[in-house]
Amino acid sequence: MMNTYVTAGDMAPVIVFYNGPGASGFGILLIGYYGTGYTPSFFCDGVWERIGWSQSACQSAINSQLAVPSYVDIDVTIGGDDSSGVVYYNIIAERDLQPGTFVRLLSAFVESGIVANSSWGGYNGQTVNWIPRLAPLGNSGITLDFQGPYPETLSVQGQYTINPAWNFDNIGIVTFVIDYSDKEVYNAFYAEDLGSIMGIESAEPELEMTVGPNPCGGAFSVSCNIPDGVTGRLDVFDLSGRMVLSSESSLAGFVIEQSGLYFVRLTTSEGTVVTRSVAVTR
Repeated sequence: MMNTYVTAGDMAPVIVFYNGPGASGFGILLIGYYGTGYTPSFFCDGVWERIGWSQSACQSAINSQLAVPSYVDIDVTIGGDDSSGVVYYNIIAERDLQPGTFVRLLSAFVESGIVANSSWGGYNGQTVNWIPRLAPLGNSGITLDFQGPYPETLSVQGQYTINPAWNFDNIGIVTFVIDYSDKEVYNAFYAEDLGSIMGIESAEPELEMTVGPNPCGGAFSVSCNIPDGVTGRLDVFDLSGRMVLSSESSLAGFVIEQSGLYFVRLTTSEGTVVTRSVAVTR
């Protein structure tokens, strides 16, 4: 049931354990925050508790919350690779979320496709998904202080280091913007494939893009190795998603005046997209 909502982009899933191999500081914090004392418990937007295994009750809770309009947008990008890097968050409030609201941003890398053994207790032999592994913003997240005017964007970042024991191909990321007072989730973000927001690999083995020097003092060049008969376009974006530079060639030099992290995107005539990050320090 949950897979249907996740695939449709309507749910950012996380399954937490209080002990055993699935336990984590992030998960234990959520258990305490929501006051979960029963197994199983299902929380949708902080509204339902102890629904148990009733699929119809879970679907009703989810559909009810999906009907509530959201006034918060979440954009997550990663500058790094499959071992370490930085997660960049842009949170956009379209209007005042309520005066005095205590808003927090929570985020975690989650691992799926884990075949549970006997140490997982009753889950032995099952495939377990969406288990929190690390929290780039810390287990308790950070406070977001929206003050207007609106729409207003707040940008934050957190570092990560991937444990080699984890299967990187099965690591995703969940992010929640929560009213920490009444547990209402304003919006959530989920990417099941970190590569889709990291740009560490291309869709075709023969398609390559090199950006350097990186980091740079403002000037950098981009060179691409693309198949014969294929053309490419280069676009450079800032963290807000605004395109700041572009070139109709797959080989170009760029100069950026303002420090920050930027993303270089190659789009080929065949529709393949490859992204690399570049840090500008001036």
